[in-house]
Parts: sequence; structure tokens; C-alpha cells
Amino acid sequence: MFIVEPSCTRVAFTKVILDQSVDWPDGIHVSVVRENAGTGGSDQCVDGSVWEDSPEALQKWLAWFDALQPVLTGRDLENFEDSLRANRLREKEMLPDWEAKINNLSK
Repeated sequence: MFIVEPSCTRVAFTKVILDQSVDWPDGIHVSVVRENAGTGGSDQCVDGSVWEDSPEALQKWLAWFDALQPVLTGRDLENFEDSLRANRLREKEMLPDWEAKINNLSK
């Protein structure tokens, strides 16, 4: 289980200072992530590089995206789409019951 607790507001004298005290056991693994590391507040890509918003960068990204191969093709794609349609029909069938339950909550 992953529990998010107080975030670090500042670093002073190479020590991490938390917003409030915590009761963590000795030896617990803690990850510290520096926000906006080296970017001056710029958005970052997953690889840590700075996100570029220029028209050239956008065209480069669109070319990369368009070159990706589909995840599902042929019969796999048909099965997936059939599954989506079947789930949507089941959701439509359940809608009146859920609406009634929601309406009964306020009574």
C-alpha cells in the first residue's frame, strides 16, 4: 500500500523539513523528489528533458505519434470493440436502477 503523507516544504542545511511530524518506523524507505529540478518551472517530459512548445517541436511530436503502430489490429481490435459495445449496452440497461437508487438517497 502506498500512503502519501506530508510533503516537504523546504530543505535547510541539507535536511528535509516536513510540514508536520510523522510516525514512521526506523528503516522505512523514503523517496524524495525535487520539484522543477533544473527547469526553472518548465514542464518536463518523462525522460526529464524540458517540454518544448514550439511549432517545430509540435510537428516533431506529431510525426512520432503518427508513426506509432496500433496496439490492436484485426480480430483483436474487433473483439475489443465488440466488448466495448456490449459493456455500453449493459450500462444502459443498469441506468434506470442506478437512477432510482440515487433518487432514493435523498428521501
